[in-house]
Amino acid sequence: MSLGPRLDLRQSQSLVMTPQLQQAIKLLALSNVEIEAFIAEEVEKNPLLEGGAEEGEAATAPERAEDAADDELIAAGKGESDAPLDVDYGAETFHHDSASDSGGSVGNTGDEGIDFDSFACAEGSLCDHLNTQAGEVLSGAERAIALQIVDAIDDAGYLTVPPFEIAQRLGAPLGQVERVLAVVQTFDPTGVGARSLAECLALQAKEADRYDPCMKLLIDNLDLLALGRIAQLQRICQVDDEDMADMIRELRGYDPKPGLRFGGGVVQAVTPDVYVSRGAKGWRIEINSASLPRVLVDRRYYAELSAGAHDKASKAWLGEQLASANWLVKALDQRQRTIVKVATEIVKQQEGF
Repeated sequence: MSLGPRLDLRQSQSLVMTPQLQQAIKLLALSNVEIEAFIAEEVEKNPLLEGGAEEGEAATAPERAEDAADDELIAAGKGESDAPLDVDYGAETFHHDSASDSGGSVGNTGDEGIDFDSFACAEGSLCDHLNTQAGEVLSGAERAIALQIVDAIDDAGYLTVPPFEIAQRLGAPLGQVERVLAVVQTFDPTGVGARSLAECLALQAKEADRYDPCMKLLIDNLDLLALGRIAQLQRICQVDDEDMADMIRELRGYDPKPGLRFGGGVVQAVTPDVYVSRGAKGWRIEINSASLPRVLVDRRYYAELSAGAHDKASKAWLGEQLASANWLVKALDQRQRTIVKVATEIVKQQEGF
């Protein structure tokens, strides 16, 4: 047996993860908040990247748009009437960012000052407070429906799930769910369980015995009030300056977010990556694009820079930046597709439950 060096050629296969593949896997594990921070860093490093508007900015759920506009819809500026109304629209504004600021609902204030008894449950949970009242007036199937309705009410006091969806979950008639919702809307605090700002204010007006036809027309046209079109509102409601000023003053005394009195802490909302809802053809899975910022490749800027780059090093650098930008856009798109596929499979496996 001879010993000596020799050269052997062998073929083998191995899996090699490129840096880009490793980065793509890392992106898949990041939350939407972390993705936003990552994109911000990449935009700073790569001149060909630019942040875009959120895809779901204009297509979010109604309750989210209402939360952003609640304060503006009540406040009004100068009207278009020639004769000024006897009310200072700029003197008061609504800021209901904490429990202590939201005590302006019907019956909470008076000539003697604040009714501190109304804050007796302020340290408790809104859900517990409503469930206690439901247990006092409802029982059996209606009690079960009320529990589902209360569970669907957010911290501001608004119902976030349509009644028909609650009816589908429980297998109950829609009419029965609507009747139980009407009972929940009579609970304290006044205005709770509303599905919109207009309905919330209408409930408080009814409690105060001020929901006449003129007040109804005013509440139905809150958008005009927000724009300060007082003269147009007067024509719609068929009232004079004094009555209109009194109606607006009454409306401004209501609480657009009655639920905020309960629970003084600021709750950090959980932002989901996907939404799952039941449709006519089964479960529907949608990516929550509203929480994921878009990133765009500025090809026009790339063309301008390329026209001014005359040396090979500059052109090579621009090519690398363009490739990196294109890869990031594709990686984010692939991340969304993968999340939808995973969520779809999870729902498929859990459909029986």
